[in-house]
Amino acid sequence: MKLDYEKIGQVIEKAKNENRKEIIIGTDVEVIENGYGGLVYSFIFLDKNTIEFTTDVPDYIEEELENRLEKLFNNFRIDNFEIVFHHHKGDFHDKNIRFSLKNSEDLPKVIKYILQNFYKSQNLDYCFK
Repeated sequence: MKLDYEKIGQVIEKAKNENRKEIIIGTDVEVIENGYGGLVYSFIFLDKNTIEFTTDVPDYIEEELENRLEKLFNNFRIDNFEIVFHHHKGDFHDKNIRFSLKNSEDLPKVIKYILQNFYKSQNLDYCFK
């Protein structure tokens, strides 16, 4: 399913109505027998109002991570987050950034902000887990 950013709220509601726990956003994402497939950009953990997104994709925007994170956290009053580094061969140190929201009503706006400000691609899809 292709992701229409203006309908993220509807996607979240559909997942909740189907008692899904996660939304996976990326390229060619799908749930497989013991996990998921495709190139994952972000996870939304609905039961915890938690979002995790990664820098470990080819079209991640490298510049000014700190400034963009500060804008994200200031715009949406996020006061607690975690960054996990993944060490790969070579010069890159990819990161997963995870944080929880106090209010699930902010999930659609935050997800849209992340996808539009941290990645070049706007042609993503999603699946439920």
